[in-house]
Amino acid sequence: MGASGSTFQGYSKDFMDINGNFSQTNGTFGAPETMSVSGDFKPTGGTFFHNSATVKLDGSTTTNVDVNSTLELYNLTVNKIPASPIVQFVQSSDLVVATGTLRMQDGLFLGAMTIESTGPLIHSSNWDGGDGTVKVTGAARTINLGENGKFPQLVLLSSGTVVNLVGTASTTLNNVTIGAGTLNANTSE
Repeated sequence: MGASGSTFQGYSKDFMDINGNFSQTNGTFGAPETMSVSGDFKPTGGTFFHNSATVKLDGSTTTNVDVNSTLELYNLTVNKIPASPIVQFVQSSDLVVATGTLRMQDGLFLGAMTIESTGPLIHSSNWDGGDGTVKVTGAARTINLGENGKFPQLVLLSSGTVVNLVGTASTTLNNVTIGAGTLNANTSE
């Protein structure tokens, strides 16, 4: 689906399933309550309003993400099919900010990319890790990382936030930077 020089307004209870690429080069796009994209996600121009909606990156192909510098989403869910779990940014300077829930169900963040989480972060043990960066900012909260899971680079910059490595099995973290907050190893929820 492509949008250029037009307006689309999604509403609550609307669902849009794009079995391919989403690109926006101009115009205004108001996301429906749930928007699922199985290909590339490239809102590089115009205005993308998240409408407190969920954008879900899924499908069986690599997802290339390209935004105009910074894109604010409300809920972001990544649930790629294990055969091709890769999500990567086209521009290393791009930033996607999830102000609602960032749900990392199955996938792999690759390359010089940053996803910022200012709300709840849900990490599944099915997550495949990667060398991308997840930056945790915003209000204090508790984040439990899935047992036996892998996590990309973690940058913790949220005072009062506690990140727990849940269970007795290992959770793999690529790199960890703590500017504010606490990281606890081997905890029970």
